[in-house]
Amino acid sequence: MDPILRRSELNTTTATHYDWLVAAPSDEVMMKAWIIWSTISTVVSLSCIILIASILASSRTRSKTFNIYIVFLTLPDGLFSTMCAVTCFQNISAGKYHSTFGCQFQSWYSSFGWSANMWMNVLIAHELFGLLNNISLGRRLKQRSNRQLFFLIFCVYTYAAFVSSWTLIDAFPHRALLLGGIACLPAEYDFNSTLFFWFGYIPAILGIPLVYIVTIITIVVRRHLLPSHGNSRYLAIFFVRLLIVFIVMWVPSIILIYCDFGQSIGVRIWGGAWSHLQGLISVILCFTKPDIKAHLARVFCLSNEVDGETVVGTTEAVVRTKT
Repeated sequence: MDPILRRSELNTTTATHYDWLVAAPSDEVMMKAWIIWSTISTVVSLSCIILIASILASSRTRSKTFNIYIVFLTLPDGLFSTMCAVTCFQNISAGKYHSTFGCQFQSWYSSFGWSANMWMNVLIAHELFGLLNNISLGRRLKQRSNRQLFFLIFCVYTYAAFVSSWTLIDAFPHRALLLGGIACLPAEYDFNSTLFFWFGYIPAILGIPLVYIVTIITIVVRRHLLPSHGNSRYLAIFFVRLLIVFIVMWVPSIILIYCDFGQSIGVRIWGGAWSHLQGLISVILCFTKPDIKAHLARVFCLSNEVDGETVVGTTEAVVRTKT
């Protein structure tokens, strides 16, 4: 699948934003982009696998609601990074973007990974707010059943799959395009598609989650809902850090990938790398959670202590939000 336009062919005075989106650099630059992305994606993929396996391997860690959220928050990152690594290796082997079907599939799995991750953050923020609000009011918390828990996660994943399929719906001015010759993503290509992209697609995957999460964090700070001490405070701070990573990593990624910034292909390559690094930073933060950290230490024979259960166990017993 050859690029439809090369940057060397562009007239810089008349080229439009849409031209710059799809125009490819030299083959050498494209190869460097795929090598960089495949390397980062492989590292992120392996880290996601280790984290998920660490949680599921222990009956204690996998029995906790918020650890289940971590698993299904990490899963889209792992899928996104694994498939991106495979795609990049195929492109490196072919010396160009490998296939039209691969283009559609990359667009879908990238969009799914973004959307599922962002909306899982929304779900976590909602559950966390319920926890803190009930604690501040002195209410007794009731555990959410596993059926309710997995139903909510199923809804998030189904929504992400639906939004990611918009490029396949002919009625929508929304298509998968080979951006810069290096990656296929949902993108704009004319005025109508620009309106749909920035006022339909982006709000659906990023805008609404961003507004909700910022609102939740603002309310928590203004109402002083963070406990002054104890396990609940630790858990709240841990997840607030994850939500901040969401804001710091995802928003710049979208901007770097889709905005022109002097038409620099390097900026777009860095935007793709930044979107994968989000997964790595999230995993690193998750490894600081005492029960996960302790279990991992035992697996690698770094500790003989019981684990972080005594640190976070009492909190986890009540963090399933009120039904």
